[in-house]
Amino acid sequence: MRVFTAHTGKGARLSIKASLQPCKQQTYSLSTIPVSEYTRISRDSLYAPSIAKATNTAKQHAIVFGWMNADPKHVSKYANVYRNRGFDVHVVLSDSSQLWDTSSKVQIPHEALLRHLNALKLLSDPSSTKETRIEAPKAVIHALSNGGCIQLRNLVHHLHSNGKSLNARAVILDSCPGYATPETGAAFYSLNIKNDFFRRIVRSTLLLSLRWFGPLFVDVKNHPIELSARSAISQQNKQGNVRGSRLFLYSDADELVSLAEVTGRIRECRDEGVQVEEKVFHGSPHVKHAVLYPEQYWRTVFDFIARNK
Repeated sequence: MRVFTAHTGKGARLSIKASLQPCKQQTYSLSTIPVSEYTRISRDSLYAPSIAKATNTAKQHAIVFGWMNADPKHVSKYANVYRNRGFDVHVVLSDSSQLWDTSSKVQIPHEALLRHLNALKLLSDPSSTKETRIEAPKAVIHALSNGGCIQLRNLVHHLHSNGKSLNARAVILDSCPGYATPETGAAFYSLNIKNDFFRRIVRSTLLLSLRWFGPLFVDVKNHPIELSARSAISQQNKQGNVRGSRLFLYSDADELVSLAEVTGRIRECRDEGVQVEEKVFHGSPHVKHAVLYPEQYWRTVFDFIARNK
């Protein structure tokens, strides 16, 4: 049994006890439900209503932002856990072309997604009264990896440019956000090489190349990973914000977004006074925490959501 300390703002702490042995009995299964059950809202977004009846009369919503180049059927496994708990779910996909756009300009999400969110009353505008905002439905945001954070920022930025904001109750950040470093780039572009020896050679070569030549071609300050990280952890952005407490889910064995990177982002988030909780998994690879530790992962997620209504 291991004790995890979750920080819920400056000076406040919440301890979570959980076993870190992989579960033999999985109450929360990343089940494969056909993607055909989802309605395509735009090129990058899908939608499906809940499978199970909600535990209360109020409609519940979740938006799952997938990792870079993820197959929709894999991201939908996360979405289906929410659907089984009575949530209507949007899935927003991400692709690696976004990493090559190093300008501060974001890729605009399709208008169809915004119209769909607006129809579900998940968007607010400056004219909304405080009472209206309190009574409006709010979505759980679940971003996976830096790719998920990039698409989250794209959406929030575009909403802001149209005088809208996303009604959110809680933000869950799985294996993110990291930093735009040569180490991150080398790890990302060698991640899918199966042979360990060959992968190490390629990663070392890429690392040296990025350290020498990266600064000549990449504006790190305005790199999509850096810009999206600020959207994920900060509520003081000039181009739109997501309100709500943050839950960071990360691992000590992540080769793409390291423990040190996530803890650095947690410090930045906490320094702003944002309510923060965190959970460290041991030995799980990048965005694999829910696969190896499904019980601990989803119990932590839904306990966090329950505390943030």
